[in-house]
Amino acid sequence: LLATETDVEINYGGSEHRIWLSHQKSNLIPLFKDFSDLLVSYCMNKEYESYDILAYRNLKIDETNHDLLNNRWHIDSLNKQLKVFLFLKDVDDGDGPLQWIPNTQKPLFKAIEVLKGNYLSPLDFLGKNRKYQNVPDDLINVHLKKDLFIQDCTVKKGTALLIDTSCLHRAKPCFGSRYTLCSYYSN
Repeated sequence: LLATETDVEINYGGSEHRIWLSHQKSNLIPLFKDFSDLLVSYCMNKEYESYDILAYRNLKIDETNHDLLNNRWHIDSLNKQLKVFLFLKDVDDGDGPLQWIPNTQKPLFKAIEVLKGNYLSPLDFLGKNRKYQNVPDDLINVHLKKDLFIQDCTVKKGTALLIDTSCLHRAKPCFGSRYTLCSYYSN
């Protein structure tokens, strides 16, 4: 049903397709929304309701285009940003798994990065984009030389993941395919 949608956001050289408000466009996706709302409310011990459900389709990326392969790390917000991902097929290492760096969502870590100028610059306030929306691989490598590490989300179909995406994360470049639903929550 979603394959017929015309308002699709296309990223990474055409390899990623996103359909926002997908819960309003398919009669099955509201079931995921209900599940996500219950999961987040239970885990956070507070009533939560998602404000959007995003449907993703990731296909094979052009592996000769280095601009599409590098510098994909980011955080979604300086504030807590909860999301629930539901993986609709098995995700192996080549299928563009979600990757994150644990503990980088902690307020002290983010505050230090802001003070160093790694997450914000004065120019950020003149436009829509922020430095934290595109964290260079070089900075990630500096973090990895410390006690930080990358966690890969290689999972079986049907796995749900609740994550605070104010941590450093990315979709690893996809050389297979990945189909995912994602619910968004504001704090």
